[in-house]
Amino acid sequence: MDAAMSLFDSVCLKGLPRFAASKSALAKLPVTYSAPTDTYVHKSLDLSFLVKPGKGGTCSMIFASREEANVLALAFGMTGALHGGPAEVGIDPRTGASVSKAKGGATILFERAGRQRGRAYYHAYVVVP
Repeated sequence: MDAAMSLFDSVCLKGLPRFAASKSALAKLPVTYSAPTDTYVHKSLDLSFLVKPGKGGTCSMIFASREEANVLALAFGMTGALHGGPAEVGIDPRTGASVSKAKGGATILFERAGRQRGRAYYHAYVVVP
């Protein structure tokens, strides 16, 4: 969980408000760009990024984890407070999804992304107005 949160912070949250710095942050990581999906796939961790910079942009990370969904939802939800948002996290007890705010009106969302080959996947992303 620590690696995923650190990468999400360095690529998505430090790239706020328009993700202008997100692609340069990715260039410093061991990732491979996949043109068909427009994603950056990490070479050793089971995670990938999709970055759409600009107004109305988004920065998205899909990753595998053995951690409980509710623990991840709370941890990712609190990242907004570290980036200028209120220390408030909304959590849906049925799904484990979380929503929080960061600077500039950015919304941070976290949700389950399903299972593949026996592994649980999650989706953490930031959307800017």
